[in-house]
Amino acid sequence: MKITFKPSPLFLKIVYPLISKFYYSMPYFKGSTRIFRSLFNFLPLYTGTAKSALGFTWYLHSRESLWTYLMSCEKLTTKNLIRELHNAEAFICVGANFGWYPLVAASINPTLKVFGFECNSEVQNTFKRNVTLNNYQVTIADFAISDHEGKLNLYMPIVGNDGMSTLHPIHGVGSDVRFVEEVLCTTLDIYFRNSFSELGKTVILMDIEGSEMTALLGAAKLLAELNPVLICEINPAMIAASGHNYLDLFANLASAGYRAFWIDERGPLTEVLDPNELPHTLVLPIGTGANYLFKKVIEV
Repeated sequence: MKITFKPSPLFLKIVYPLISKFYYSMPYFKGSTRIFRSLFNFLPLYTGTAKSALGFTWYLHSRESLWTYLMSCEKLTTKNLIRELHNAEAFICVGANFGWYPLVAASINPTLKVFGFECNSEVQNTFKRNVTLNNYQVTIADFAISDHEGKLNLYMPIVGNDGMSTLHPIHGVGSDVRFVEEVLCTTLDIYFRNSFSELGKTVILMDIEGSEMTALLGAAKLLAELNPVLICEINPAMIAASGHNYLDLFANLASAGYRAFWIDERGPLTEVLDPNELPHTLVLPIGTGANYLFKKVIEV
């Protein structure tokens, strides 16, 4: 007979925050990610709320939301974002998912103007719930960000999680993806066209499963006027599925004076000297994406 251990919510409300704080404060060591992923598989799922290592309340409802909560999403990306936000006036998160990065931003800088774009309606419901739980002032928009206004189809890999919805399936519309819904799309230039002067010093984070180059093309005026700090996920194959080449993204930003750095989740920032040989591709499994920091002046 199979025995299932069901810990009490009170137990988990005490233990989960301790695990979260421990992992967030722990320095990287070789094999640490593999160890924690293995341990994670044995943890029960508690449905409810818990305090994160950064002090905000997070709604646990799935294994994915539990992983994000316990392992601080992408720990070094989170820490680099916090560093950039301390002197920022606005934060724009494109592909907000359940709201981790908007909550991080709102928690560390209460005066920050925070915007979160999430076009997957089911995912956005959880995002809204997380914002409401914390009573944060976050503007939530249900648009997909592109290079034009209109409507687009949103897809999800058959084998994947809620953070993998995409406008551009890597293998096209085939048997490996399912249609999710039709979504409205706009550009950052259009959405913020009447408020550039109000944004001030801006940080933008994009994790939109291959649509990063398309989104940046629709933000040409914003980039030229505000010179924002950018954090973008770069996955060459996924960007190619959108009809673009990731090298064009690096070239366009370099021509505008940006320097690029790989946010190595093992610890350091690594400057990109040659985009043809992205540093993360020399370390991570083939086909894996990684977050990159783009800014005009940076202290390393």
